[in-house]
Amino acid sequence: MNEIPKEIFGAWVASKEEILRINEKAKKNEWGAHFKMESLKHIMKDDAHHLVVPMLRKSPLIKKPEVYRCYVWLKVANENKRICALMDFEIEDIKLLLRPPEKGLHCIIFSLIEGEHIVNIDEFYNEKL
Repeated sequence: MNEIPKEIFGAWVASKEEILRINEKAKKNEWGAHFKMESLKHIMKDDAHHLVVPMLRKSPLIKKPEVYRCYVWLKVANENKRICALMDFEIEDIKLLLRPPEKGLHCIIFSLIEGEHIVNIDEFYNEKL
């Protein structure tokens, strides 16, 4: 019941303007995952592509609007990094976004991996003991 439909499964690319518009819609409709507009405007790089990946349907028993909680990787203004947040998107807004080309998707994946902290599994495991 919480599966992502094939038509929106996977990665999507959004501009800063699209993220701001969808965030305003989420706020207006009182969907749970949205942010202060000033925070978003300040944190996001203007000319970057931001990555959106739907992860689960909100309130699957409610037919309309069909809203999905999404991972959103935002390119940070004035820094060479991305941050991950959760936002709510209506299915129709997701469909209006662009799919990254395969080459572009590889670049995005490398960018996300660069931001991750690399650990020694043995040391990580020992810290948990």
